Amino acid sequence: MSSDSHIVKIWDQQSGVNFTNIEPAEGSINDVCLWKDSGLAMLACDAPKIQVQSHRQLLLPCMVMAYSS
Repeated sequence: MSSDSHIVKIWDQQSGVNFTNIEPAEGSINDVCLWKDSGLAMLACDAPKIQVQSHRQLLLPCMVMAYSS
């Protein structure tokens, strides 16, 4: 996974191919939290509420689940 203030990109660990992108509904991304084995991603942005995303595909074992920006 890689992230900057505009987008989170999740990559396939085996092939290096971009698996999915997550863009916040509002604000700039400050931090990203992925809940292991749940498919749950939370984005802390310059916005009043934490943005929560649920992606069942993130449960696949080949996905990289480490934060690095």
